Amino acid sequence: MIYSSSRIKPRSLALEDILGRLTEYDIYAYYLGANFQIGIPFSSPFRRDVNPSFGIFKGDSGSLFFKDFGTGDSGNCVSFVQRMVGLPDTKYGYKLALERIYTDLIQNGNGFTAMTRHVLSQKIRNVCRSDKTPLGVKRRSWLKEDLDYWNSYNIPVQTLSKFNVSPVQYVFLNDIITWVYRMDNPIYVYKIYNGLKIYRPFAKRSEKWMSSCRRHDVQGLKQLPDTGKLLIITKSLKDIMVLHEMRYLAIAPHGENHAIPKNILENLKSRFDRIVVLYDWDKAGKKGSDKLKNKYGFGQIFIPRESNVKDISDYVKKYSLSKGNKLITKLLDENRR
Repeated sequence: MIYSSSRIKPRSLALEDILGRLTEYDIYAYYLGANFQIGIPFSSPFRRDVNPSFGIFKGDSGSLFFKDFGTGDSGNCVSFVQRMVGLPDTKYGYKLALERIYTDLIQNGNGFTAMTRHVLSQKIRNVCRSDKTPLGVKRRSWLKEDLDYWNSYNIPVQTLSKFNVSPVQYVFLNDIITWVYRMDNPIYVYKIYNGLKIYRPFAKRSEKWMSSCRRHDVQGLKQLPDTGKLLIITKSLKDIMVLHEMRYLAIAPHGENHAIPKNILENLKSRFDRIVVLYDWDKAGKKGSDKLKNKYGFGQIFIPRESNVKDISDYVKKYSLSKGNKLITKLLDENRR
């Protein structure tokens, strides 16, 4: 991105102004998206780093500075933010970084401090517990950027509310802030019965999800009516919500390789006249769909490969809700023959 003074005019800020409201540790933790231990190396956020060679250290003055032993780069918390958000390595970029810190942590973050972390941890303690790990969240208000993301799939805020989807400021694991909201890396929580499923759509695949849900916490199950003519078993809550906008009822396990408990499926067979599976057309999706078809006699449909997308939510995002609706109607009609 190209920055120019005609487009962005940072206020007259100094690091001392910001450190009167929060700590250097808070700044590093916010942009790293997790807590860390001072003086203990971890993998660099700037590059692929299999052998951890990056760290935050305390200098002789007591200030915290970063050091990347792989590249030799080092600096204070402001120059760290410059690198993290892609600002130019100039005096002007330094001023922009100060402005970004102020906006993210003070103006929008309501004073993200170590004390805040402690108080919030106490408030959310044991909100939700999986087999071994307490998982909790601090929710926040919907922002335009959040609504734009979900609207790209034709999912309005009313539907998000119906399926208990909320935007998140912090994610806690064992009462420690593990993930922190950033505008370029938002966080959402799905509340499914007493379980929480955390979703970061723009994070790398291995860091997109965190969950305390169990096998019986089937997505969309709570929102179903007592009976119906058709039920679609799909693979994600996003797909469920897109199908809801088409007036279809749907549920989903927590992945195509996650089995829905037998007692739930038998109960659904007694409540719905017809059940059809809509999984991805890849190897995992086909395997999961075949298993349900062979065991329970469910129908199966797939998004056409030539569409170059695997699921109905991505199909709607690429082509439109109306075209997605026509496709599902066509697939269901063909499956009935």
